[in-house]
Amino acid sequence: MKAQRLSNVWIKNPIYFITICVENRENVLGTEVIHSILKSEWKSLNKRHG
Repeated sequence: MKAQRLSNVWIKNPIYFITICVENRENVLGTEVIHSILKSEWKSLNKRHG
């Protein structure tokens, strides 16, 4: 049975939990440079996608 996705979320300031997996579970995301890039991208999502 396929889970139904919500078409809209009507919660002001919702909290999201994001999981990122990489091939072979390599530790490529655990650097300060990557952390900075991901944080910047996630913070600007609303401006780009609403």
